[in-house]
Amino acid sequence: MRAGFLALPALVSLTIVLSSSLAAATPIDYPALMLHVTAPVAKNVCQNGQVSCDQIVTAGTSNPDGSSSYFVYLLAKSGLPDTSGTLGGLQCGIAFDRHGATPGIRMWGWTNCATLQFASLTPAWPDSGSGNLITWDAWNRCQSGETAVAGFFYLSAYGPSNVWLTPRPVDGIAKTANCGSVEFPVGPSLLGFVSFGGASHAGDTDGFNSCDEISPYPPPTIDLSIAQPLNQEVIADTTCWSTGTLPWSSRSGNPTSSDTTAESMAAPG
Repeated sequence: MRAGFLALPALVSLTIVLSSSLAAATPIDYPALMLHVTAPVAKNVCQNGQVSCDQIVTAGTSNPDGSSSYFVYLLAKSGLPDTSGTLGGLQCGIAFDRHGATPGIRMWGWTNCATLQFASLTPAWPDSGSGNLITWDAWNRCQSGETAVAGFFYLSAYGPSNVWLTPRPVDGIAKTANCGSVEFPVGPSLLGFVSFGGASHAGDTDGFNSCDEISPYPPPTIDLSIAQPLNQEVIADTTCWSTGTLPWSSRSGNPTSSDTTAESMAAPG
């Protein structure tokens, strides 16, 4: 495939129902997105977030003096119906209880650990209510571990508050893709969240590890629309982004549109 071109996918629909027994599997054998809390580090910042499902931390303390500061890693995992065991990208949104009249989260910034990102401009990522689409170079950086580190947020918790993953606001979908450019939507029951200072979210006060915990969310019916790449190439223009098609096969270049920002970043750690 020529640099700067994208695979044009055709959608094939597959529907499953996530039940409580499905969610109880350890680890969850379906595509999932997680948040993992650590203390800030100065070196190997991206590698610091590389953990297995059972090592994910979903809670921290809060302090009104701002001393409860953390790196919160955005992690992804592959799973059924995908059997490739690879990850080439993801998309989601972020939301949190902002620090203001009520003590909450002050978001200081975001570091990309993948290859490309297509962050929302309004609200600007990583503000609450924003979204991002993140990809790895599928030729040179295809992810095949139990979890993959997309990047991390740097934040402080001034009072009891939560940070949770959402569907990407621009199209209302959270999803992953493997290194063959096949996409797998991630339902609400497989989007993780973290809790600071004992704050409650969905009735849970210690966060939710969507990699290996029973979800506190009601089990939904999820339409798994699987994008099968065709032998067709299109120039990377705004048409691709406006349809919600994920540019998993983009190897180089820096496409942009009025709704998205594409930024090529080398992993800092």
